[in-house]
Amino acid sequence: MDGEIRRRISKPVGIYVLTILIVIGLGFFQVIRYWMDIRSANGDVPFPMVFTSFFVCIFSAGAAIWAFYGDNAGRIAVLSFVTLNALWLVFLTITAVSYRQDGDWSSLSLVPELFRPLFWSGLTWWYFTRPHVIAYYKQESRRTL
Repeated sequence: MDGEIRRRISKPVGIYVLTILIVIGLGFFQVIRYWMDIRSANGDVPFPMVFTSFFVCIFSAGAAIWAFYGDNAGRIAVLSFVTLNALWLVFLTITAVSYRQDGDWSSLSLVPELFRPLFWSGLTWWYFTRPHVIAYYKQESRRTL
């Protein structure tokens, strides 16, 4: 409808909050954590594991910044990379727990670590798929065409 005036949807506050949380929590702090874990490893860490660990962190943070600027493709990238990041954290935790030596149950203390990636992924999917957030991204996509 050409004559219809549409009310502009302002950027939801949650986008600011989630961008900061993802960049700091899944980007910056996670890279530092991986760096410390790799440096303190008792053996050689395979390059694909190192590459994937840093890749998912950097791309999660980058996608969050991209989505912050209102691009719907950035929103989809955030959902994708945060999910990949969470799956990678679950994989690493399960791997660490499963490679315990006989009689050494200390690795089971890592089981609560499985909740953190589920929290990040759940929070991101919950927020970025809310109707008002999707409406904001659709509006921004129409503006840039």
